[in-house]
Amino acid sequence: MKMYRYSMYLALVLSLFGVISFFPLTGCRFLFEDLYYSESNDSEDGVCTVTGTVTFDDGTPAGGAIVSVYYTQNLETSTDTSGTFSVEVTWPYYKDPPYEGVISAYYSEAEQVSQALTLQKNKTISVDITIPRVGVIESGIVQEGYIQESGETDWYKFSALAGEMVEVTLQQHVSPVDPEVALYQSGSTTALWSESDRDGQDAPTELNSGNLLIEADGDYYVRVKDYGDNDTSAVTPYLLTVSVMNNPDLAEPVNNERDGAIELTSGSPRQGHIATVNDVDWYKIDAYAGQAVRVEASLPQNNELGLKVEIYEQYSTSRFWYDYDSNAETAPISFDSGQQLISTDGTYYIRVVGYGHTMTVPYTLKVTVN
Repeated sequence: MKMYRYSMYLALVLSLFGVISFFPLTGCRFLFEDLYYSESNDSEDGVCTVTGTVTFDDGTPAGGAIVSVYYTQNLETSTDTSGTFSVEVTWPYYKDPPYEGVISAYYSEAEQVSQALTLQKNKTISVDITIPRVGVIESGIVQEGYIQESGETDWYKFSALAGEMVEVTLQQHVSPVDPEVALYQSGSTTALWSESDRDGQDAPTELNSGNLLIEADGDYYVRVKDYGDNDTSAVTPYLLTVSVMNNPDLAEPVNNERDGAIELTSGSPRQGHIATVNDVDWYKIDAYAGQAVRVEASLPQNNELGLKVEIYEQYSTSRFWYDYDSNAETAPISFDSGQQLISTDGTYYIRVVGYGHTMTVPYTLKVTVN
């Protein structure tokens, strides 16, 4: 009886083996994959529409923010000045769930946020994003701050108009923190100016941008951090001052280039300013062969900078006369080219450059052709 049962079991096993060998294992795998894809993927790319609003943490719409949704190798973006967005994300059908992605909203280098997002196939999901608002720093008012944690970054915002000037100053007593300061225009990741003290423990720190030209209306951001992102101090503060000022050089930036040179009247003095960092003033006057040109320039005594004056022929990049004085602290500066003979008809260019950051006092320029 036992032998009979064993024989039955053996026959059953052999019959099953025969069925399996008749249907290869690869065939089973394809069969189950087909069933899986028909249930989960149905051989079509997945689509998910993500909609929502972007606001600052004070409740105001973040108009103009760029919203991006990232999933595997796909990156989709959307921008709407009203603070709303709609992003359609697709991914290949053979990618398996879960569809975990990331959604981010970028308003500026200082005001941005990212968060995890679960995508759902062929559905629309709604997400409301809140961006932390950066505090406004008032022009000319000292702002006290601390770098109390490793990697901490402090952001400040101000508004300015094209043609205005801004000066950024940071002061700090001896501290473990090595302060680094940078200025950004809204929407840009490239600093307009940056400076750092890489060893703040040596002596008190003072970082100064000089007067920087504002080239476009809008918001600007100042970033303060430790240079190495590792030193901190809850005891010694930094003192940050941002000053927005009118620019006395009304011709800037037009006459920063030779093509924008201001036309002079022979024998008539003209005042000008080297008002911002890298400011250059170009002037021009016509002269004929056989005439002589004389350039006179002066700068009152000041502790800010010196002056350089150059003369160029019309099509030349080589100056044929120049003079300079890099120090006006002890006495006024005065230049006189004397009579420079003109050998060729044409337009002659005078270039005025400052030594130092900037100056609030004007220089006087007189060009005479006779």
